[in-house]
Amino acid sequence: MKYNGLKYKIRDDYETRDDHIVITGYTQIPEGGKLIIPETIDGLPVTEIGDEAFKSCLSLRAMEAPGVIRIGNEAFFDCRLLASVDMPGVKTIGRRAFSACSTLTSVSMPVAEKIGMRSFSFCSSLKRVDMPNIMTIGQGAFRRCIKLSELRLGVKAPVCEVRAIEKYTCTLIIRIPKGAQGYDKPEWQWLSIVEDEE
Repeated sequence: MKYNGLKYKIRDDYETRDDHIVITGYTQIPEGGKLIIPETIDGLPVTEIGDEAFKSCLSLRAMEAPGVIRIGNEAFFDCRLLASVDMPGVKTIGRRAFSACSTLTSVSMPVAEKIGMRSFSFCSSLKRVDMPNIMTIGQGAFRRCIKLSELRLGVKAPVCEVRAIEKYTCTLIIRIPKGAQGYDKPEWQWLSIVEDEE
């Protein structure tokens, strides 16, 4: 099915018994490269961007998706000109979802709970990531993010899989809220951790 340049399908949630929309691809990106995913299509909520939906889309420069809560595997893989992402409701990010998005400079996903393996790997311009609610960081999630200088995390240290965070710059700082717990464990000792004053 198609809607305003987007391809989509309807998926049934067996737990809630509510239908929702999954964006599966596109037929056209608006001039200028900014794409806004609607919160609803035909009265159904748009909650997911499916696997490989925008893979290697070289015309995509900015994305807004206010209702999306899940991003599939390789959904934006190799979107080299994608510079801006606004997805405030995303909770789960799949494997290599943003890998090789080499123009992306910052990411803020305030309610994200889990990011998959190599989800932001090879984002060579990425400088700042803000995920204060993150619980799990997948293997190699920030592999070869050579400019990453600030990673803002939450009050409880997330579970980090193998080499989830790699320090390519001596200026990389992990910022955490005052009173945060779990960052005294060995896997965090080699990183520069700064506790906010308030």
